[in-house]
Amino acid sequence: MLITLTPDSHGELAHQNLGHVLHQARNLYSSGPGDAHELQAAYVTWATEARHSLRTFISSADIDRLITTPQFMAILALQVPLTGKHIVQLSALPGPMRGLISAEIGEHIRLLEGRRPAMTST
Repeated sequence: MLITLTPDSHGELAHQNLGHVLHQARNLYSSGPGDAHELQAAYVTWATEARHSLRTFISSADIDRLITTPQFMAILALQVPLTGKHIVQLSALPGPMRGLISAEIGEHIRLLEGRRPAMTST
């Protein structure tokens, strides 16, 4: 699958942004927070920032395939915001949750590594 650049996008800038998003994912994967709930929050933050960073360069469909995957949405659904910065964590299984999130971050890395050189203009 090729990544489709947005009409006003510059290929080199898109390539640099994808590289930055990939670098951030690798950092999160290799040295992410030890606690499952902190990793969940860091992962959601990474995905939100990645989507924001890439939205002017690549198509929404590609962002959904690379960043806001169905697995991301499931992990996101496990958080219920209350007031302010308070979050209720619905998972009572922190070990398996950490494994699930780590595996998902690893999958993002694999997808981004495979797609980064393969871009096309619309």
